[in-house]
Amino acid sequence: MEARRGDASPRVVGRYLLFDEVASGGMATVHLGRLLGPAGFARTVAIKRMHPQFAKEPEFVSMFMNEARLASRIQHPNVVSTLDVIAQDGELLLVMEYVPGESLSKLLRVAAQQGGHAGGLLDPGLIGTIMAGALHGLHAAHEARDVSGEALGMVHRDVSPQNILIGVDGVARVLDFGVAKAASRLHTTRDGQLKGKLAYMAPEQLSGGPVDRRADVFAAGIVHWEALTGRRLFPGNDVGEVMGRILSGTIQPPSAMVPELAEDLDDVVMRALERDPARRYATARAYAIAVESAAPMMLPREVGEWAAQIAATTLGERAAKVAALERQSFEAPAGKRRWPAIAIGLALVAATAAIVAVETRQAPRLATNGAAAAPGDERSPSSRVAAPPAAPVLVVGPSLPVPPLDAPAITEEKSHKTIRSGGGHGRPSKKARRRDCDPPYNVDALG
Repeated sequence: MEARRGDASPRVVGRYLLFDEVASGGMATVHLGRLLGPAGFARTVAIKRMHPQFAKEPEFVSMFMNEARLASRIQHPNVVSTLDVIAQDGELLLVMEYVPGESLSKLLRVAAQQGGHAGGLLDPGLIGTIMAGALHGLHAAHEARDVSGEALGMVHRDVSPQNILIGVDGVARVLDFGVAKAASRLHTTRDGQLKGKLAYMAPEQLSGGPVDRRADVFAAGIVHWEALTGRRLFPGNDVGEVMGRILSGTIQPPSAMVPELAEDLDDVVMRALERDPARRYATARAYAIAVESAAPMMLPREVGEWAAQIAATTLGERAAKVAALERQSFEAPAGKRRWPAIAIGLALVAATAAIVAVETRQAPRLATNGAAAAPGDERSPSSRVAAPPAAPVLVVGPSLPVPPLDAPAITEEKSHKTIRSGGGHGRPSKKARRRDCDPPYNVDALG
């Protein structure tokens, strides 16, 4: 069953409900979705559904899955988080966090139609705040490491206004890490799509040379230049013309198009646009710091208010759609909201937990050497040391959290004092024996 625009019935894909399409691009359509879990848990997500020709290419699918796994390692406020990737029934889906907001490309286009600010151009401080946030997000991706601490060496390769999302919270976020690298393996790329990507490629990327984080710095410089001037930096009617302008065309400073811009801002942008990577900023963070120093920054609240005003109609419609699908996902028949595997899993979890609880209650108390204490063992509680506990049975399920591996053992925190009688037998007093029967003092740790 396909999810079509206006179709009231969402499609179930794994543990997600896939709703209507909200945007479309050269590689994918974007849908709103709902992640459903046990006990009524649900979360709205954005699901990028790759076009069929991409999902049918085994090489693309393999690399896309790998890049998505790497992208999930990036955790930063200025990066849209990758939550999941699904290859199922001939389809390829990328699940991301849902952020109420709009792409920088659309905001710039609508702002130009509405007259923008300051005589038709946007405030350099607004653009600087957006660019600095995106650059900090890029730096986090470039610095990402795997579980062993090794640098992943991630490069976005497709930094563009379409891949910078401005949330209504005023935070700029970069999205779609790894998609461009996977797409580079395909031979069936449309000319229009290729030309669009070319306009934001670094010279070394076009010439097939080594590509590192500085290619993203060059692409960010293009976005910055265009946002300040309201023009395309490398226009062209065909691929050859665009490539020629990037490789050898004259790059004028932003103030050549907008005389009101400060020369300090020219210096910042032009360094990012150096064709020689060695002359650019070494990192996206260095570029961000230079941007923050060149123009007064705006507060996130101000950026969010600008985005909400520019895209008020679109954001309002989308918010209403999100509210409707949230209601729909809860009002859907139980068969659509809960699948058999969850029910079976919960039953198994409950049964296993009951068995573990019974075995725990029946376990004998341990003596010093780890064996069961024999009847009549009169050693004092202070000398009775519990042997190391056996490996716990960890029940992994939706309703039972797994304790961390380094969680401390649950033990009594107070020791009993031995009161020796005149006979010197070393037996605990009645008061101490009563305390010995009390439950552990930190029993709350059991939850």
